[in-house]
Amino acid sequence: MTQSEKLKPVSQFPERAPVVAQPEGKRKSQDYHTSENYKAESQTLESKGLYDIPPVAAPLSLPAYSDVNYKKIEHVLEDGLGDYFFQMNPSDRQKFKIKGEETAIAIAKLIAEPKLKLKKVISFLRSWLKLVPGINRFFLEQTVKIKTDKILKIAEEEKKNYFL
Repeated sequence: MTQSEKLKPVSQFPERAPVVAQPEGKRKSQDYHTSENYKAESQTLESKGLYDIPPVAAPLSLPAYSDVNYKKIEHVLEDGLGDYFFQMNPSDRQKFKIKGEETAIAIAKLIAEPKLKLKKVISFLRSWLKLVPGINRFFLEQTVKIKTDKILKIAEEEKKNYFL
C-alpha cells in the first residue's frame, strides 16, 4: 500500500447512492417540487418564518450577556442563597442556575427601559426563587423584597449616571 493510498482526504458528506431512473422519465422529487402540496408547504413555512432558523442545535447554556448592570444584578441575585444552592441535587442546581441567568437578563433589560416596572421584577424573582425546594413562603417574600430594593438602587444609579 503506497502512502498516497493511505492518506485519502476525508469528505464531510457521505457518498450518495446512484439515482435509479423512473419508468416515466421523471423522478419523484421533480413531481413533488411541482406539486401543489410543495407550494402550499413552502408558503406556510415562509409565513411562519421557519426558513430563517439555522439548522444548528441549540446550546445547553445561555449565551454570555454583556451589560454592566447584568453583573451587578447577578451578584444581587446570588447574594445569601449559597447554602440553599449547595443543598440542591445537581439537576435542580442546573435548573436553578439557568433560570437565575434568564432572570438576570430579563431584569437587566427592564432596567435599560425608560420606566422600571417593579411588578415584573418581583414576578421574575418570585418565579425564580420558587425553584428552591422547601423554601418558606415568608422567607421567599422577604428575600424578594430585599432583592427588589437592591435592584431598584442599581436602576436609580443607572438613571442618575445616564442623565449626567
